[in-house]
Amino acid sequence: MIPKYMAGRIFDLCSQFKQLQGGTAACLGDQQPTFSAEWASQAKQAWKNWKGITRIPDNGPLTTADSFFKLCGFKDYFSVDYNGSGTINHDFGKPIPTNLHESADFIYEGGVVEHIPNIYQAMSNVMIMLKKGGIYAVLVPVNVFGDCLWENYWNINPIVYTEFFGANGFETIQCNIYAYWTWKLWAAGAVRRWAPECVVNAFKNKNAADTVQTGGRGWIQNALNCDNPDELVLLDPFDKKTQQRIFHTGLPPRSHVLYIGRKTRHIVPGSIIDSVPKNYPKSA
Repeated sequence: MIPKYMAGRIFDLCSQFKQLQGGTAACLGDQQPTFSAEWASQAKQAWKNWKGITRIPDNGPLTTADSFFKLCGFKDYFSVDYNGSGTINHDFGKPIPTNLHESADFIYEGGVVEHIPNIYQAMSNVMIMLKKGGIYAVLVPVNVFGDCLWENYWNINPIVYTEFFGANGFETIQCNIYAYWTWKLWAAGAVRRWAPECVVNAFKNKNAADTVQTGGRGWIQNALNCDNPDELVLLDPFDKKTQQRIFHTGLPPRSHVLYIGRKTRHIVPGSIIDSVPKNYPKSA
């Protein structure tokens, strides 16, 4: 999905990096906006300068990822998925074909690599598919469990991006823990954990026709995909106070790593550097 905050950041990036204008955007998986054109129009003033965002999408057709990225100023768009839902059918756990090498100026991922057993290959593909000077923006889980326990292979440490991608010529633009502190999320988690299955299913299916418009699957799913700007917290994972806070109180359910990086050099298969974390102990 493309939540509201990420939509604003993508618009900002398109203003900041002129290479993106008229370029090619790509998504890993079938990513869709979680907001409407009407919301985008109404939120422009309310969201001005919210957590660093200076631009909000203009009113326009935002029903698909393709229409959203075209509105951002990209000329072309494609998506890669293995199940037939993308414009290009490919298993991202395997090397990408040569025609995809340096094929995108911008890559967005709203949670894909955590589902791929061969995550090293998946991340390597991102590095190879992006053009030099291009931008990679990603939201991946750091502590997602619950009903996703049977969907995800991985939860991701932020240093995967700052150090592994950094060792391969990626300049970090932003790296945060992306989390929501909201009673709706805790309530949804409690319902799913403790309520009988019939109750959970009833909530999941409630107003299904209406929730399609917001990208959710019923009340519980909408609560977990909450997108209220007042409830979003962006934490610095490398700040010692933040680390202490996380250690003592933990993170809210379904927190994610938000990473935005810029590729500064050409990368080809076989040239990827395997980095070791800077603070890795010399002895066990």
